[in-house]
Amino acid sequence: MSLIDTIKGLFSHGASIADANGDGNVNLADAGDAAQNIKDAVAGAADVNGDGSINPADATEAAQNVQDTATGAVDKLKDQLPQ
Repeated sequence: MSLIDTIKGLFSHGASIADANGDGNVNLADAGDAAQNIKDAVAGAADVNGDGSINPADATEAAQNVQDTATGAVDKLKDQLPQ
């Protein structure tokens, strides 16, 4: 493989990553599609209880998850203490 082929491969790979909507072109439509993908990812992460809505119930669920995680960590530490 020549250096030119390597460089072409790098650029073609970058173009496929930038083609967010998969239409074969890198253009303004890709920016809009990428923004929507980010928005969807953030919304999915914020929907803690998985009910399809982002609301106070998600905050309650997140707080419970934090409490459960902290309790589990404390219990593990207690188990490691000498008896």
